[in-house]
Amino acid sequence: MVDKNWCITKYGVLGMTYFEFLIGAMVCKNAWLEKIKYCITDKMKKWQKITVAFAIIIGLLIGHTLIVPSLFIAPFTGGIVILIFSIWEKTELIKNTFLFLGKHSTNIWLIHMFFYHDIFVNFVYIGRYPVIILALMLCITILCSTCINYIIKKIRFV
Repeated sequence: MVDKNWCITKYGVLGMTYFEFLIGAMVCKNAWLEKIKYCITDKMKKWQKITVAFAIIIGLLIGHTLIVPSLFIAPFTGGIVILIFSIWEKTELIKNTFLFLGKHSTNIWLIHMFFYHDIFVNFVYIGRYPVIILALMLCITILCSTCINYIIKKIRFV
């Protein structure tokens, strides 16, 4: 028996991802983030930006989780979060933290599942609480990523 929604199930995700990619390409090509950042930073004081950003994030959380929990809304809420993140005036510590995580992000994404699902089943769940589990997972994957980057560096210079 063939599912009536087979085509939507298989190709709908591709269409949504392609749509998000096109929006990102337009935003990048037309420098919309920079234009919006320029308009907002000239017109608002720091406390106003913080208050508005906090209200928008809370509104997105409530709206996306309770009112309209739909994947079709996700690209727009994600875009708003990216906009707020780009406008945010970050300290050097925060910038360096994100640069450090960015350096390891691909490795974290590629290997994290080994530590909770495949090889070391339930290993990170020793922490019991979500924040501890997340911290443990980050520590383990960053440690592994450091080893992977070291090996890659040695291989490239051979």
